Amino acid sequence: MASMHTNACPEQLSERLFRYNPTSASGAHSQAPTAVVLYGWMDAELKYVAKYADMYAKLLPSATVLVNLTTNKSTFLSSELERAKEASYTIRALRDVSAENRGPGRATVLFHSFSNGGIISLSALLRSVRNTEQGSLPEPVATVMDCCPGALSASLFGDAGTFAMDDSTIASRVRKMLISTMLTNMYRLRMAKERLAGRSDDFTAVKAQLNNPALWAWAPKGGVVPSTLPARLYLYSRADRFIPTEEVETSAKASQDTNHDACLPKIAVEREEAQWPSLEEARTRLCMWDNAPHCALLRYDPQRYVAALGTFLQDVEKTTHKTRSKL
Repeated sequence: MASMHTNACPEQLSERLFRYNPTSASGAHSQAPTAVVLYGWMDAELKYVAKYADMYAKLLPSATVLVNLTTNKSTFLSSELERAKEASYTIRALRDVSAENRGPGRATVLFHSFSNGGIISLSALLRSVRNTEQGSLPEPVATVMDCCPGALSASLFGDAGTFAMDDSTIASRVRKMLISTMLTNMYRLRMAKERLAGRSDDFTAVKAQLNNPALWAWAPKGGVVPSTLPARLYLYSRADRFIPTEEVETSAKASQDTNHDACLPKIAVEREEAQWPSLEEARTRLCMWDNAPHCALLRYDPQRYVAALGTFLQDVEKTTHKTRSKL
């Protein structure tokens, strides 16, 4: 039996980028994604994000999985130049996946981003791809937005930046409080500088970029930029203390409007049976939990989480096959 990704030692490609190789060869006619790029939530350790690499090893055994770890500094406190440098490692790794592709047609990639930290890193990649040779990169066919996007405020920035910190002792709780206060003040200072410079905040631009088809069109066929986005699945919870439900649904509505879809299917998976229209009818899906904590949907409800993602991946493969059959 092939080992799962988390039982193997990943190849470290940069300080925060890790590669997990496929556990089986691609089928001759498979249209499943060739690569999966995971952007972890802020300050998540590899051992936690690797659980999702393990999941994809089972759902997409022929895919290469790239795990990007994100930190407070890399997402919120880095310059555009520093973000572009980090994105360049992922771009190089995706080129390698394309070169290794033995499946039919061009290689494809799915992006799975967690929380605001994940989508900030994803948007940096999208901006960086504009300035590079795109023909040697996989074609983006799907995105998973996991507990994102939300909103940003000074207090939320401080809380999110210390979310993963230990608070089991009095000393650790005091340390966490002090660091949260420091981050809150840093965010306020940064926003004051942005307002004085007459610029909107970076995060508003990030959310707009995610719904810009031109940024997802990597070397489109015939040079014609499509008017739609890759298929998208939002996974989120009403009980998330960091990501308001209305922020996620506003982003999904913008995605629906961009795609000119007639409907925006939403299923509360703890209360409803999951029955989705085809991705040809609606390219954006909302899958909501009632009680799951932030970035813990898989741990809270593994059966429904994997089922929702598995159905989405099957539908992505069907849609990719139909699209390529028409070419």
